[in-house]
Amino acid sequence: MRSIYDNPYKYACVCDVPFELAKIACKKQRHLDKEYAKHIPRCPVCNSKKLYIVSGSYEEGYDAYVECGECGSGFDFEEVPNSEYIRTYGDDFDAVVYFSTTENKKNGWREACGSDKYEDWVKFAKHMIIGRR
Repeated sequence: MRSIYDNPYKYACVCDVPFELAKIACKKQRHLDKEYAKHIPRCPVCNSKKLYIVSGSYEEGYDAYVECGECGSGFDFEEVPNSEYIRTYGDDFDAVVYFSTTENKKNGWREACGSDKYEDWVKFAKHMIIGRR
């Protein structure tokens, strides 16, 4: 199945953002995918490629860390070579796609940026896409 990042027009339509912004988002994601393929992070214990990020918890007093899906070992980011390329949910988390593909798009916009106005949504999307440099 083709990725939404392969077609900026589709990204713009699905996410309801200007085409120029969609082109930037798609180009960035394709670059991240290319870098991930070149620098695959591996588990220091079992050499597995199945690493994922476990979110930290302020309430419980721990920071985010890397966990191996194969052996279950947990690591600080500094302990894992190429940890900057570890994917958050199998694919990089894209808030613009996430909030625009809810059942009711305006509810997604409201949750993301506190407003259901298109101008506020585009401002949020621009910050998420361009602000990730």
